[in-house]
Amino acid sequence: WATDLVWEAHVHLARGDEDAAEAAVERILDWSRPRQMDFLSAKADWLLGVIARHRGEWDTARRRCERALAAFAELDDRSAAAHVRMTLGDIARLADDREAAGELYQIALDALTEIGDRRCTASAIKNLADLTRPDNPARAATLYVQCLRRRHALGDRVGVAEALEGIAGALAVTDALEAATKLLACAEAIRSVTGSMAPAVERAGVAEVRDVLVSRLPAATFDEAWAVGVAMSLDDAKRTAAEAADATAIEGLEAGKP
Repeated sequence: WATDLVWEAHVHLARGDEDAAEAAVERILDWSRPRQMDFLSAKADWLLGVIARHRGEWDTARRRCERALAAFAELDDRSAAAHVRMTLGDIARLADDREAAGELYQIALDALTEIGDRRCTASAIKNLADLTRPDNPARAATLYVQCLRRRHALGDRVGVAEALEGIAGALAVTDALEAATKLLACAEAIRSVTGSMAPAVERAGVAEVRDVLVSRLPAATFDEAWAVGVAMSLDDAKRTAAEAADATAIEGLEAGKP
């Protein structure tokens, strides 16, 4: 029953309904605390931290996650602790503490890789790409492609949409504008089909990427690329993303030559 509520909270978050997610988590706490079920209580604390992170309530999110991390450390649950560190990394990144974010993401990635958690390893790679993107979009694009391949192999369509949005954002500051437009349109099509929604901060970032592409491309070119992206298969999206990321990386190396 409690596991079903955890899944319900994740589903509500994917759909952008933080209030419904919070209600599910509160029901978990009402059930677990009287029974002194420490793992479920810690899980609920982490989920409340994730919800606060979605809302942009950084202090509340950090406090919840730090309490959950301490509990999971006492329980010697490395996997759960890694999940919490990724959320703490998100909070640090969004609060512009990039050094702390990088350390948290890397610790989480190392642990998840050792444990063999493929789904969350992909998420950790995506988080590192998000952190890298402002300073090194070519490197970020390569990391997003790694994440995309892993999530596609896992059948994680919402995760695929996230990765495509990230790649489009990385490519939007390069010359690969049509590829970026196609990938962003493909991501939007997946979001529409799955009924998923990114957190508000990420949604604003995706809207900014679209605005950049609209401003940098002729209207007819943008419209044509967008239409192609909406109809694009995931295999074509993977191929387009990989080719654009490879070309961008090569251009970056060429630009760095004396």
